[in-house]
Amino acid sequence: MVHRIGAINGIDHVAELWARNITGQGVKVGIFDTGLAPSSRSLFRHVHDISNWTDEDDLTDGNGHGTFVAGVIGGAVDGCPGLAPDAAIYAFRVFRTDGAVYTSWFLDAINYALFLELDVLNFSIGGPDFKDTPFVDKIAEASAHGLIVVSAAGNTGPYYGVVTNPADQVDVIGVGGLTADLTHLAPFSSRGLTTWETDVGYGRVKPDVVALAENVLGPTRDGACTALNGTSMAAPLVTGAIALLLSAMTPAQRLRYGHVGFLKSLLLQSASRLPSHPRLHNEWHHVYEQGAGRLHLTQALARMESLMEDPRPTLLPASLDLTDCPYMWPHCRQAFYFDAIPIVFNITVVHPTTATSRFASPPVWLPGLNGDLLTITTSGTDRVVHPYTGAFGVHVSVAIPVASPVLAEGRLRLTLTDARSVDLPLRIPLQPTPPKHQRILWDQFRNLQYPSAYIPKDDVLGVDPFDNHGDHVHTNFADLWLSLIDAGYAVDIATVDYTCLSLASYGAILVVDPEEPWFEAERDSLRASLEHANTSLFLVGGWYNEAAIAALELWDANTLSYWRPVVGGANIPAINALLAPFGIAFGTSIWSSLPRTDGVGVVSSASLVRFPVDGHVYYTQLRNVTLATMRRPMTTDTWESVPILGHYQIPDGGGRIVVMGDAACMDASSAQTLECYDVVLELMRYATTMELPATRADRWVHLASNPLVASFAPVTSQPSTELWKQSKVVGPKKKPGMCRPHETP
Repeated sequence: MVHRIGAINGIDHVAELWARNITGQGVKVGIFDTGLAPSSRSLFRHVHDISNWTDEDDLTDGNGHGTFVAGVIGGAVDGCPGLAPDAAIYAFRVFRTDGAVYTSWFLDAINYALFLELDVLNFSIGGPDFKDTPFVDKIAEASAHGLIVVSAAGNTGPYYGVVTNPADQVDVIGVGGLTADLTHLAPFSSRGLTTWETDVGYGRVKPDVVALAENVLGPTRDGACTALNGTSMAAPLVTGAIALLLSAMTPAQRLRYGHVGFLKSLLLQSASRLPSHPRLHNEWHHVYEQGAGRLHLTQALARMESLMEDPRPTLLPASLDLTDCPYMWPHCRQAFYFDAIPIVFNITVVHPTTATSRFASPPVWLPGLNGDLLTITTSGTDRVVHPYTGAFGVHVSVAIPVASPVLAEGRLRLTLTDARSVDLPLRIPLQPTPPKHQRILWDQFRNLQYPSAYIPKDDVLGVDPFDNHGDHVHTNFADLWLSLIDAGYAVDIATVDYTCLSLASYGAILVVDPEEPWFEAERDSLRASLEHANTSLFLVGGWYNEAAIAALELWDANTLSYWRPVVGGANIPAINALLAPFGIAFGTSIWSSLPRTDGVGVVSSASLVRFPVDGHVYYTQLRNVTLATMRRPMTTDTWESVPILGHYQIPDGGGRIVVMGDAACMDASSAQTLECYDVVLELMRYATTMELPATRADRWVHLASNPLVASFAPVTSQPSTELWKQSKVVGPKKKPGMCRPHETP
């Protein structure tokens, strides 16, 4: 780590602030963690309370995590002092020694924090369940009552879409991590976007800010100094900085501005952006990696008075300048052209003074240079902005065709109650509409994820039980998306069903790892486009076996109930029903190429059991791991030649169908280092231009006279599960044609 005079853990000029008596005095900080032993009080100046909310009796810290985090905030150990040594420390033990934790413990502990009228809560913890409504609502209640909640983004980077809860909540200050030199994002730091909203629109920017997360100094339980890594260490640096900012306020200022609305606005406005390097994949430092940028404490102090004098709402991102690349990745790589599906941006808005506000009037589009070429609409502006924070959608489409690239500019003026107006500048490069063969439709509507329902892992033998990375082209399928973009394709993202879309405008419909089935009207629309409009279908499935699904049942200690997956790795019955008119079907055996990675690698693949005459099928050597998924004995050294890919030309001038049995080789979140982007691109060229695949020709078998037909009927009907509870297709009152899902309650 770069050491600076007067700096502590990458926060500059702390010693100078202490000399000005800005030390955290009068600020009450709660640490929700593994606890703090009473014997550790000597490591702090002001430990006001230690409480235990677990079902264990001891007031202790089983692994030192809680002691370290508290010490980074307000410790007084020589060699590793905290940022705010005069802050009052309130330690909440919410984790058992074995790491177990329950929502009810958090609810009780937060209620106690409200009773104590704490100022800041630090959560160096997190999980994927943003649908844990009692917890999410309790955090929002705390924010509404003036508690500032700071939370670590998580350590599942460099993947996208994996910021943990509560850091992903709009009213929480989510903190990502920096490397020791403070100029790069730590590789383990979880990236945004949030995945709450991707089924109907687009995710929000997270984290909000970043701070040091490597070689952070803090105390051990016995008072020695040690260095630890993780966003758990970055979050208390932001918490400590907030304690210093609060202690710099007068009592009257604290009463008016000592809440998340003002402090989050201040941190966002004063953060220092990391430099972006377009040619280096891991140094893009885009907005969904760094948020507003690196925490800048002295700049925040310098801006504090001016924000108090002119408390305008703060936006994240502050502008939509798509010429600012790669900071505005992925949007700056997205093609904007006439006839494309509107591009959605999810803008966080923070009111600096009022806990509950509204948009005083609809946002107003003020066109600038070529701004009349854009159609700008918004969604979510009818919702209450509470507590202090909210989010709204900006939908951008191109109003008329352009003959050559042009830059369109303008400002979207927003007015909240009890605040001055604020403008969101837009700079959008436009291009001519690509030809059909370069246009791909990504079917996001078909994807479901945990925690909306128990959607199981795509690697059926993997450790993580849940599929929780979003299955979006800007999260775990971002590398696939980039491969397509770099190959010259324009990719539209559909969050509505096919009856809302002009499928005939696209060279290919791309469906990857679908959990949702298709409405009958959608199947009819797709078939018409495939047979009569030279549109192609590129469909990638996953494992499906009802016995394997049953074996993944688990006991949830929070709800005191058994959870069973509502579908397999993909919805093979729905896929088979969709492809039945073309004589294509997948089976229910589960296949793996591991540990081999030659050819097209698969992890938990379905195999083709039906394919039509004149089609081409790709065979590779695989192991049948179906029994292993049910924890039954199996032979591990038997390899079979199995068909997992196929391509087919629909006769009489129709389009083409490409199918694959597993998406692991194009999923960046897969634990296996498999990549098949060259295969995907070759098959996509075939789908859009009829250019036959040339590589691995020895693996392809032409079904010249006989179709591939298994001895059993493929599964095509949906089993009885609770898929209907979260499905947009299955269940009562579900119907096609909901073409503006972001406007539903």
